[in-house]
Amino acid sequence: MAKQQDLILRVVTPYGVVYDGQIESVIVNGRHGKFGLKKNHLPIVARLTIGDLQARFLDGTIHYFAVAGGILEMSENIVKVLTLDAIDASNIDTLIEKQRVEDLKREKRMQQSRSELMALDIELQKAINRLNVADVMKKIGR
Repeated sequence: MAKQQDLILRVVTPYGVVYDGQIESVIVNGRHGKFGLKKNHLPIVARLTIGDLQARFLDGTIHYFAVAGGILEMSENIVKVLTLDAIDASNIDTLIEKQRVEDLKREKRMQQSRSELMALDIELQKAINRLNVADVMKKIGR
C-alpha cells in the first residue's frame, strides 16, 4: 500500500478507472505544451489536450497512455486525470486504429455539416494519437 506522501496517479473516464497507482512523475499535454509533475508539486488544475500521458514508475520505467484531453488536478500528491477517453498504450490495437483513421478520413470527405466535420476531426485526432502512442511504446520495446 502506498504511503500518503507517495505520488499517486489516477486516470479516470466515464467508463471507469484506467490507472490508479504509485508513480515517480508524470508528463502530460497541457493547453500550452507539455509539462511534468513530481512529488510535492504545488496544487494545480490544468486543461489537457489530446496526446500522450507518460508515467514514470518507481523502478524508472516509463509507461504511456493515450488521453483524449480533459482536466488534470494535483493536490496532496494525488494527480487526477479526468478524461472522456484514455487507453493504456499496451492495449491499443494498431490494425483497428489504422482502419479507424481511414474510415474517419473517408467519412470527413463525404460530410457537409460543419458540426459533423468538427466531431469527426476530433475522433480522427484521437485515433491518430492512439497510433502515435502505440508507436512510441513499440519503439521503447514494450
